[in-house]
Amino acid sequence: IRVTIPEGYYLRQIADRLAENGVCDADEFIKETQEGDFKRDCVSAMQSGENRMEGFLFPATYDIAKNESVHNIVDMMLKKFDSEYADALNSLQSAPQYNTSEIVTIASLIENEARLDEERPVIASVIYNRLNIGMKLKIDATVQYALGEHKSRLYNSDLKVDSPYNTYKVDGLPAGPICSPGAASIKAAMQPASTDYLYYVASPSGDGSHNFATNEEDFSRFAKEYWDSLK
Repeated sequence: IRVTIPEGYYLRQIADRLAENGVCDADEFIKETQEGDFKRDCVSAMQSGENRMEGFLFPATYDIAKNESVHNIVDMMLKKFDSEYADALNSLQSAPQYNTSEIVTIASLIENEARLDEERPVIASVIYNRLNIGMKLKIDATVQYALGEHKSRLYNSDLKVDSPYNTYKVDGLPAGPICSPGAASIKAAMQPASTDYLYYVASPSGDGSHNFATNEEDFSRFAKEYWDSLK
């Protein structure tokens, strides 16, 4: 059975996609990601708990034999992650400044925020610049993850949700990855662009691009232009 797992899917979406294609039971798959014993390199970078493998099941197209064990399906995705991650590391001239768990977490944020591949390293630079000066990330996608649902628009009350994933409240990175990032986002997390940007706002053009800013004044202007375009 050929199944495609899109970039940016989170654990439950992956489980549901597999179930929809008749590969395995969704709950059984989730249980295996939580409790299964695997010998892959990436396992040491995973957090504990129910979200243990979030971010480490690599998004790709898989050919899965009918009646394949759930354990082998999970292992297949972890093997693919290890391969792609190693390729990204091998392309670097120097070691990344963050560990694997942090890189995957940052990559998952980039995956949620970026629409254009050429902007992924720039968005990565904003994340790193904020981290370096102790500025809260305030990334909406982390609030969506903390809420456990995707809302078309977040309200101030949503931003107050008490969760280690809510980057409007916690300092630094969220507790772990919030989705499965693709290779481009992983590479961007390892090799961010060199910029002074601290802000970005979706462009009114609707082409998936962003306007970037180094100061709050420009950020506010870009934000107003974006919201005006939706009226």
